[in-house]
Amino acid sequence: MLAQQADQLAAQDYNIVCDDALNYLGATKEKFDIVFLDPPFSEDLLQKTCETLLNKGHLRSGARIYVESANEVNFNKPLRILKQAKAGKVYYMLLESGI
Repeated sequence: MLAQQADQLAAQDYNIVCDDALNYLGATKEKFDIVFLDPPFSEDLLQKTCETLLNKGHLRSGARIYVESANEVNFNKPLRILKQAKAGKVYYMLLESGI
């Protein structure tokens, strides 16, 4: 489905990875401009994934992270909340990396 969307948008220079996020982040040195995080709500993966992105140097300065969660989440610097709202039972926010 993501590949179809990328084709429809005529996206270039992208890579879709089908793997556990923490496994992938532990094995790569790649840096990201945009990250989408929508982990299973029943698991405590959101904070852990954000910490891994930050601690392993995976975010470029000014990188944007779109996050969805079942609960309101507070993030510490260097992540800054640009937008946040709630739709039904889902909280969502757009973060920016200040690294």
